[in-house]
Amino acid sequence: EIVTADSLEDAENVIKVDKNIDCLLVDWDSKHGVKGQEEKLERFIKNLLVLFFLIAIFYILDIGCIFKKLSGLSCPGCGMTRAWLSFLKGDIGKAFYYHPLFWMIIVIPAIALIRNRISDSLFNGILICCIVLLMGCYLIRLFGGSDIVSFNPYNSLIIKAFLK
Repeated sequence: EIVTADSLEDAENVIKVDKNIDCLLVDWDSKHGVKGQEEKLERFIKNLLVLFFLIAIFYILDIGCIFKKLSGLSCPGCGMTRAWLSFLKGDIGKAFYYHPLFWMIIVIPAIALIRNRISDSLFNGILICCIVLLMGCYLIRLFGGSDIVSFNPYNSLIIKAFLK
């Protein structure tokens, strides 16, 4: 008897039910297998390239942070680019000065890539910790007198549009 299964979990269930199977075929598709990991990595790299392209355009055009331009409020990632530029130049102290959580740019995608290998509760716990760290750091920097993170509503394009 030849039986097919859609995943390894289904295959294990089939084996438990029927021990007299001659051949078990597992459909190792993009949802469950190596192909799916390759697709995720490819999509991640494409998104990363788009992000770097947009950052380069903003840098070349001297636009700066689009969030801050529109709202007048620094975003939670404010200083991240300067932090990475400092880190790549070897100035780790200055990198932490610009954004203490700059290293999360590496950690979060790494965790996303191993998402299928860790439990949902561990993944959710890590994700919640990252969000709490980011927002906590942001609030401390915003209200703690940081010269990196600021709020100036009168520099906001939205407020300027309404005041005219």
